[in-house]
Order: sequence, then structure tokens, then C-alpha cells
Amino acid sequence: MISRYWVLLFFVLCGASAGAKTHTFESLPVQESGRVKPLVTVAQETLQLIYGRSKYEGKPALDILTTWILVPEPWVEKEIIKIDHHGLKEALGFSKEKKYFTPKQVSTNQRLNVLLSDLQVRTARKEKLNAYYQAVQRLQGQILTFYGITQGALKVFPPAKETDSTSWLSLREMTETQSEAFFKVLAARATQFVGGTDLEVKQGKEALDIALKNYSNLARDFGGDNYPTHSDMSVEVHYQQLMPFFWTWILYLIATLLFTLSFLTLGPVLAGLGYVVFGSAFLFHTYGFVLRCLITGRPPVSNMYETVVWVGWGVVLFSGLFALVKKRPWIALVGAAVATLCMIVADFAPVILDGTLQPLEPVLRSNLWLTIHVMTITLSYAAFFLAFGIGDYGVFLYLKDRAGNRKKIHELAQVAYHSIQVGVVLLTAGTILGGVWADYSWGRFWGWDPKETWAFIALMGYLAILHARLVGWVKDFGMLAGSVVSFSLVIMAWYGVNFVLGAGLHSYGFGAGGIEYVSAFVGLHLIYVGYGWFVERYNPSAK
Repeated sequence: MISRYWVLLFFVLCGASAGAKTHTFESLPVQESGRVKPLVTVAQETLQLIYGRSKYEGKPALDILTTWILVPEPWVEKEIIKIDHHGLKEALGFSKEKKYFTPKQVSTNQRLNVLLSDLQVRTARKEKLNAYYQAVQRLQGQILTFYGITQGALKVFPPAKETDSTSWLSLREMTETQSEAFFKVLAARATQFVGGTDLEVKQGKEALDIALKNYSNLARDFGGDNYPTHSDMSVEVHYQQLMPFFWTWILYLIATLLFTLSFLTLGPVLAGLGYVVFGSAFLFHTYGFVLRCLITGRPPVSNMYETVVWVGWGVVLFSGLFALVKKRPWIALVGAAVATLCMIVADFAPVILDGTLQPLEPVLRSNLWLTIHVMTITLSYAAFFLAFGIGDYGVFLYLKDRAGNRKKIHELAQVAYHSIQVGVVLLTAGTILGGVWADYSWGRFWGWDPKETWAFIALMGYLAILHARLVGWVKDFGMLAGSVVSFSLVIMAWYGVNFVLGAGLHSYGFGAGGIEYVSAFVGLHLIYVGYGWFVERYNPSAK
């Protein structure tokens, strides 16, 4: 865990205040999912799981969680359980047109126990769950989480300092004094969002400050060092409130539009502004990673969500370097567009890509190997993704006017070639280091595990393109088309093994969902490149 003194230093350098002695309501520590996190994180993750959004009817998750604990009865009748899967809704006898259902509707459904029993059998057999049973599993989590919170299962009080226990006390396990102190905090908080006159709001804030101070002192006296300080929680509170990756994709999108407009209007001023926004987005992107590292004490590449965000960062890094060396703003345009895609996918697919901050799987608990293997191999994906974007752009120019864009198409092919070279070096290093990690973790260097096999296939595919270009078997169009087509190998190694095959020793990365979108993405690009090849082969005019 990152020392709180480093956290304090970080916030001083960033101009933020982390020195408060008493917790704010947002920073109240809660033990959940194997770690201690601030209440604001628990609230946002919980509402996102159950309702599918971070707000309910415009009200923040923290206020919703507060009312669940204080007055849970009305919420049993509110439509807050989100179910997307049509097959699951049909199995429960619900309307396919509806998305939201009440906890009472779901929990009293006579068919639910049958589905959960079937799920339990499949889980015990360690079967790969398809999208339907993933939806059942998610529904189980939604119901258990909602009723757990409303019935006092939230672990908000630290273990006694005299014991070796690491398990916190839930609301229903706390003494009357401890429980009363916590509910005074909740009641004072409730007055903040109920509203009233300016005087009432001011008095409510003062009452909340007093209740927080009394509760924090009580918890610290009881738990000692087991109870984190405000400064321990403040980095994560800042991360949750800032939402850095949300603003990152917005900035990348603005940079993409500015670069595009600069080409359409030949405006160097817009191009310069595009570079400023592009660089600012990259710094903001990096800042988000720094925050996640400070919170988790590890590199942020342990699940699919984090690798998508990391690949977007790498795309911007490589495109920025190529743009500076080549002095071609269109490289930055491609990088900004690809990074925008990565960040939007990460931000708008919480069911498929889990962005919550979770503890590492046991096999990943070696920061050295996690850093040098996972970060290296996923950074190679970034270089290949940039080549993919350049290939997309080059094929477009080829179809639009290959004679008029001949020089630019050649430059695009060269940059795609160099980007693939970078990717091959990183993928080779990452694959070899992965073998070292496999020997360290599993006792063998190479075993043709599906993840290993597809990493090798991807490497061979890109090496084939490099050699074909080197000996002159492919020209500019072949280089650009190959950059697009070969990225399907990366998608299979990156997404397909974990979310489609779901087999092998890399089970910590398995998931489900999104296959129809990924398949459509790959299929449309294959058709796009196939059409370009048809034009290149059977329409030789303007060559």
C-alpha cells in the first residue's frame, strides 16, 4: 500500500488539500470487495451495478445510498434493478421492452431460485458462463448488494486495535453506541440534500461536521491504525469526483475535431490549438493513471478496462512522437481519433469492462512481472492500433483520390510500417517476458495456452507484413490494408481469448459480453479493406 505520507506529498504538489484531520462524508472508510475504500466509491460502484448509472433521477449515488440505509422500505417498490438481457427477462416472465424492475419484483419471482440454482451448479463445475448466465450472475449480485445494504451489511467500523482480525464490523454487528454515531452522520447528511432555508442548510452542515468528528474519533479510538485517516482516502475521493478518464475522451474528441477542421480549412491556428488540446488530454490521461496507481499501489493494467485505457494512452504517446519527428499533424489526428474510441468504449461499457478498483488476483501479485510483461505486451497493442488507424485513413484517401493523394498515402504507409516495427519489438519482448513470468508462476516457460498461442500468432502475422514490405511483395496499399487486417489478430489475442474462448490459465482476465459489437467492428473493416483491394486490383486507372 502507498504510504499516506506519499499521498500527502502528492496532494501538496498538486495544490489539493489532503490535510484535514476529520473525514468528510465522502471519505468515510468502508471495507468492501477485499479492500478499504471511501464511501463515495462504494456508492458509485453500487448504483452503477444495480441501476447501470452513477446517478438516479439526477441525484448523486452518495445521496441514494444514504436513503437506502436510512429508509429502505420505499426503494423496494422503485424500479432500480436494471436487466438488459432479453433471454433473462423472458425466463423471469418480464416484459422485454422494460429495462428496470423493482427489487420486490425480482426477489419474489418464483423462477429466480431455479436460475440461481442452475448458476450455482455451473459455477461449481467451473464452466465458462455464456452471456445469459453472466446476466444471471449479475442479477444475483444486484439483488444481494441491494438487500445487503438495506439490511445493514455495509462494513463501516474498523476491527478493534487489540485484535489481529482484519474484518470490519457491519452496521448490524456494531454496538449501540457505534451504530448511533454512524446514523447521526447519515441523518445530518440527509438534511443536506433535503434542502431548506439558508439558515437550515448552514445548521445542517454544522451538524454534519460535528457528527463526522464524533464518529471519526470513536472509530479511531476503537480501531487505532486499523481506521484510515482522511488523507488515506482523499486520493480516491478526488479520483471519483474528478472522473479523469471521462474528461480525457472529451478532450481527445475536441482535438480530433480541431485537427479535422484545420485540414478542411487549411488553418494552422486550428492545428496549433489541436496540438494544445491533444497534449492537455494526454497529461490529463496520465494524471488519471497516476491517481489509480496511488490508490491501488500497482500498475493500472490488471483487467480489460485498464488495458483499454492503457492502450489509448500508448496510442497517443506513439502518435505524438511520430507527429513530432515527421512534423505531420495528421498522425496526431489519427492518434486522437483512436484514443477517443478507446476511452469512449471504456467509459460507456461498464457491464463489459469493469472500471472499479479491485484487488489483484493472486497470480498478478508480483508488480515486477505485471509491469514488465503486461504493460509491455499491451503497449505493443497500442502501436498496432495506431497502425490500424493509419491504415484506415490511408485506405480512405486511396479510395477518394489515389492519384492526388499519392505522396500522402506513401507517407502513411511508411508511418504504419514504423509503428508496426515498434509493436513487433514490444510484442516480442512482452511474449518472452511472459514466458519468464509463466515459469515463475506456473513452473513452465511455454505451454501453448490460448493466450500464449494467439500472442504468437499475432507476432507471426505482423512479422509477415514487415518481411513482405521489406522484399517488395506489398506496396503502399498492401501495407495500409495489412495494418488494418492484421489488427484482427490483436483483437483475438486481447479480447477474443478472454471474452470468446474463455479457456486457459489466464482465467483472471476472463469476461463476457460485447462479442456482437467487436464482431461487427472487425467485419466492417474487413469489408472496407476488401472493397479497397477490389478497386486497387480491378480499377487500375489513376495509378
